[in-house]
Amino acid sequence: MPIFDLPPRKGSLRAIDTELKTRTEALVARFRAAFADLDFEIAWNSDTVNARALFGRPRNRIVLYGGLARHKAIGEDGLALALAHEVGHLLGGRPRHPYHFWLSCEGVADYWATRHGIRKVWPRGQVMQRTRAGARQLLALQSKGMVRTRPERRRRQPDGRFPCLQTLPLRCRWTTWMAGLARKSRPACAC
Repeated sequence: MPIFDLPPRKGSLRAIDTELKTRTEALVARFRAAFADLDFEIAWNSDTVNARALFGRPRNRIVLYGGLARHKAIGEDGLALALAHEVGHLLGGRPRHPYHFWLSCEGVADYWATRHGIRKVWPRGQVMQRTRAGARQLLALQSKGMVRTRPERRRRQPDGRFPCLQTLPLRCRWTTWMAGLARKSRPACAC
């Protein structure tokens, strides 16, 4: 599920240069090493500001689109958190998305990203600082209107459960990421 679903604003993307490619490839290599059962791909030629978890055979994969890798507001920390979020869609567990039933909900993916995923990528002493920096980068981009889908109001379903949300409000995302970092329970706002 997309974090950002609108085309980038003019002038918001960096040019693809050797330094950017080297840093991004090194980050993706960390994820490949940490999650050897998944395939990772960088779609450099796409201007889409997004990353996506895809169910597939023989293996599931994560695609990092060039627009997110090249966006001026996103650094290595934001990319790492976005990739961990996408891995969380595949490995986070229940509750699952109602239509894409092989993917964990947005809130579950956010929580899993900081509770489990990001810890496999950064050294122990860097996890807190880098995750907070990445969260600020992603939330700043979301707050600038890069997400077209509005956060939904949570109405309890007839069976007593809350629906799985496609987009979380900014405050809920932050709270969910920080709860994962602190190894606390997943907040109620994160389905």
